[in-house]
Amino acid sequence: MGTVTLTVVGDVSVGTKAKTYNFTDADINRLVAWTKKAFATVPTNAVPNPPALTTTQSLVAWADSFINTTKTNVINTERNTAVAAVPAPVNIVIT
Repeated sequence: MGTVTLTVVGDVSVGTKAKTYNFTDADINRLVAWTKKAFATVPTNAVPNPPALTTTQSLVAWADSFINTTKTNVINTERNTAVAAVPAPVNIVIT
């Protein structure tokens, strides 16, 4: 049996929160196989055959992607809330 655990440690207002997801070993292996493909280094002229990612490298890339996507979503939500709070400008009336 495999697990993936997300843990958030914050100040006193948040505390420590954790959620563990349980997977079969076969599903963990599927996850690793997917991360190795999804986050593989793209071949270039300089490096036409880049080495395959290790299990650790691929899982770190997956975690980094998760965090970066979450950060982007938080910022976009805050930006959209701020924009919605600004009143629309008054029309210029020409007489």
